[in-house]
Amino acid sequence: MTTPPAVKEDLVPSEPVVLVEGEPRLAMLRCEDCDQLLQPTRAVCFRCLNSRLRADAVESSGTLYAFTRVHVSAHREVPYAIGYVDLDAGVRILGQLADFDAVSLGDRVALTRDDRRGWVFASTTGEAQ
Repeated sequence: MTTPPAVKEDLVPSEPVVLVEGEPRLAMLRCEDCDQLLQPTRAVCFRCLNSRLRADAVESSGTLYAFTRVHVSAHREVPYAIGYVDLDAGVRILGQLADFDAVSLGDRVALTRDDRRGWVFASTTGEAQ
């Protein structure tokens, strides 16, 4: 009888947002071999399988790629909105949106703190840049 292979957890628990000079940044890992940004953080790079990773804090602004409203949840107050954001740092991430009715595809968004929901992406389109 053969023993099944052991499952190796590759995700590493981490705090996703850090403040750098008072501005929110997304805490990620960067592969030292291929320069790939990794979020969520993990033990090995998914692109090249290297385990030499270093902490990096990237700017939290980008362009809203896609979004939807969630109406059913066992753990959160509904409805809420989530969306994919193409960060200026070159990686696409999924995050909660501040207001479903105040965003459109292609809007510029940035991470902001909401007292009730925590860190959310809010539209900056139309604001002075």
